[in-house]
Amino acid sequence: MKLKKKKKIGFSHIGKKKIKFAAMVLCSHSLTIYYIVKHNGKKTRICRYRKEVWMKDYLLRDTLPDYTVSRQDILKLAQKSDPLFREGQLKGLLSYMIENSKLEHIGRNQYRKVMNSVNTTKYENQYSNISLKIISIMEEEFPLIEYRIWEFRWLNEFLNHQIGRNYIFLEVEKDGCEFVFERIVSEFAGKVLLKPDLNQILRYGDDNSIIIDRLISESPKGRNNQHQLAIEKLIVDLFANKRLKDMLSFGDYPAALEAIFSLYKVDQVIMFRYARRRNKERELREFLQNKTNIELKVG
Repeated sequence: MKLKKKKKIGFSHIGKKKIKFAAMVLCSHSLTIYYIVKHNGKKTRICRYRKEVWMKDYLLRDTLPDYTVSRQDILKLAQKSDPLFREGQLKGLLSYMIENSKLEHIGRNQYRKVMNSVNTTKYENQYSNISLKIISIMEEEFPLIEYRIWEFRWLNEFLNHQIGRNYIFLEVEKDGCEFVFERIVSEFAGKVLLKPDLNQILRYGDDNSIIIDRLISESPKGRNNQHQLAIEKLIVDLFANKRLKDMLSFGDYPAALEAIFSLYKVDQVIMFRYARRRNKERELREFLQNKTNIELKVG
């Protein structure tokens, strides 16, 4: 009999009629399903599906201290909660707990338990039909080109002075910027601006004008799709993008940033890493410390 390992739990590729027997084994860190199927009409075969799960991660979460801990600290706590836990499973456990907002990654080899008061809502917004058309073009005709797309009106959620005219920002990696511009112009003639300054936007821009610019390397990616706007990128660009900064009222920044942090989950490790890339870490850190009531968790 042959033991075969599959990556995903499911039986659609086998057919229910072929399954003769199934048994499930559950422990704190994995779920294994064994089943016997007909093979070539006569022989039987034992197959196995295994999936890492964390049914008792609350045992670890309850033992985590409130202060910062390292990977090795978490490994020791996990093995104390479950002696069968192996070091090779640590990466999966950390990813699971971070993804489910039970653990925060606050620095290099630094983690902290998420407290109940922390907002865990992930930032996501709705695209207009024009943006959806652009996304369709990018996915079909430029699948290898990295880009981000977002809309100016989205900022109204955070600003006191509301934005009246919407712009669609399409940021494209350097090598593909010109090619994408030519294609988007052919689809939206008269509505596309390439790397404009503020005066050009005010003079030639219209509602739902498309502004194409170069995507800064190492820009944070969206949580569900990489082309979406990451909230960490938005925060940094409010300081690093001079044109965007000039289009907004700087007096709105303190309240806007506090609204962002209170409404959505912000990964401060990603935020400050990108701020360093834009040479704005010090300015951003000092502003958050001196002008807002936002708690900084990354030193």
